[in-house]
Amino acid sequence: MNTAGQSHAPGPWRIEGQFDAEVSIEILDADGNVVFDLEPQSPDGWDEQSIRNAKLAVTAPELLEALKRARDGLSFDGQRYLAAIDAAIAKADGRS
Repeated sequence: MNTAGQSHAPGPWRIEGQFDAEVSIEILDADGNVVFDLEPQSPDGWDEQSIRNAKLAVTAPELLEALKRARDGLSFDGQRYLAAIDAAIAKADGRS
């Protein structure tokens, strides 16, 4: 991944912790540093929307990189970067 001019923690990011507990999880960067913590929004623990939001948040660096590639690639060949866009969207949607 291109990190030149990057203003955020290096990706890929990952989730550390379990959604089956009533405790916070951490989002870690590529170096294992904490990017941010998330807590369950319900007193009963993690609901499905909160889990999906966490999974979406962790894809931020990949989504940004895919969009940058698409922006650059579409001016030359519109099909060239669709796989990267589709992969990032699938991960954000929890399908991979």
